[in-house]
Amino acid sequence: MSPATGWTPSVRRGTPSAVPTMSSFSEEKEVNRTMDPNETLKRIRELVAEFNAEHDIDHPQRELVDAIVDLDEWLTGDGFLPDGWAR
Repeated sequence: MSPATGWTPSVRRGTPSAVPTMSSFSEEKEVNRTMDPNETLKRIRELVAEFNAEHDIDHPQRELVDAIVDLDEWLTGDGFLPDGWAR
């Protein structure tokens, strides 16, 4: 994990830019079909909790963490999927 960004780059992707964008992820053609979405969601929630316990409100990544929490609460509360995730 990069101490500067808090982001762990993929070995295949090499060194990440300071802030990864969704377009950089969509460039990845290989799909990991073994990913367990339940375990991934569990890990995301753990990481958010760790971040919130260790960082104050003025941390640069606060907006990202808040957006993750908002999306999780929206989807958990029967909200619709974002257009980019709809099938």
